[in-house]
Amino acid sequence: DPPPMPGLEVIGLPATAMAERCGSPRMANIVALGAWIGRTKILPPAAVAAALRDHGLKAEKVEQNLKALEEGMRHRPGS
Repeated sequence: DPPPMPGLEVIGLPATAMAERCGSPRMANIVALGAWIGRTKILPPAAVAAALRDHGLKAEKVEQNLKALEEGMRHRPGS
């Protein structure tokens, strides 16, 4: 376990396994982003969805990324 640090929260997240369920392990970063957004409410999910759509990805990839984002947002530590 990492040493305790004030203001730091460490959360275990099986991001790669979760991303694989969404279509590709390369989406682990989007799963992690979703978990962070779900935990902190720092950013509206609709803003991330809009950014993904505006990024020029194919519709199928946008949908996979949105699924990964939602998967991360649903994650609860210890689950």
